[in-house]
Amino acid sequence: MKNEVLKKYTEKTTEAKYLKEITKIAKKFGEIFFEIANNVAIGNNTFIYGEAGTGKTEIAKEIALFLELDYEIINCSQWTSPIDIIGGYTPEGYVEGKLTRAFHKGKVIILDELPKIEPNTAGLLNEILSYKYNEENVPKITDKLGNEFSMHPNFRVIATGNTNMKEINTKYSANYLQDLSLIDRFNGSFFRLQFNLKLAKELMQPYLALFEILNNIRMILVEIGSNEIISLRTMLDFKRTAEYQEYVVNNHTRAKVFMNINKKFKLLIENFNDTEKETIMAEMERYGILNYINQFNTNEIEQVRLAKEMQVIRIEK
Repeated sequence: MKNEVLKKYTEKTTEAKYLKEITKIAKKFGEIFFEIANNVAIGNNTFIYGEAGTGKTEIAKEIALFLELDYEIINCSQWTSPIDIIGGYTPEGYVEGKLTRAFHKGKVIILDELPKIEPNTAGLLNEILSYKYNEENVPKITDKLGNEFSMHPNFRVIATGNTNMKEINTKYSANYLQDLSLIDRFNGSFFRLQFNLKLAKELMQPYLALFEILNNIRMILVEIGSNEIISLRTMLDFKRTAEYQEYVVNNHTRAKVFMNINKKFKLLIENFNDTEKETIMAEMERYGILNYINQFNTNEIEQVRLAKEMQVIRIEK
């Protein structure tokens, strides 16, 4: 097998000595991790998309590590410049582009939030993303200094985004519809990530009740078709507040907690869209979520007790 990346991937997924590593990854990300990693290992440009906070960037990084490859990240936005991608001159001198560097050094280039890149700038990606490694006729590129670089056989491309680049989503208005030529570079390799409950619950330990509260609110928002979201990122933000609250209680008994979980929820609710707030509040009241917020306690025993209670009324969607 000439494809060394694919060879390593195949060894890891079939040899018993990697079982512990694979089991850990499967528990964290699910089987989709291996579907995506396989696609990347083969050498296909890979696009991972889904709602905010579903772990797209994290899974891209983990896949690079699993394939034993270094990675470069381009954080895409309307401000992404050609210098970021293919290099160019700055007041400090010439800067090599991240895509160019990954191309000839055999790294994974992670195009994070690709749909946010301005379409004309995105056109700079088309040439390099069209290349496939061929030992008999190795693709080459030339940088702004006139240096010619050969494509490294380990060069791989993973892009992420909230949308699939083919349609407008009102939740993510900063995303552009991209040219079909760019979309074609990923055709057949689009992977949609859903909210990962197992991963969220694992990362929210030991605050199980907090996870249940936030997940039920998330389900309410999904159920009513809200433009609001509770992402994994939101959950971990609440967890940090709970950790701070617990630290103050345990270590500084007389200190005042200026931002506890109750205040954090109040802030969350206050910032819900005005046109949806009444409906969201009514649903939270109906399912008893507000009552559980008021009962919140960082004590681990209380967390387990409240979590068990809440599992009975969990909203399934």
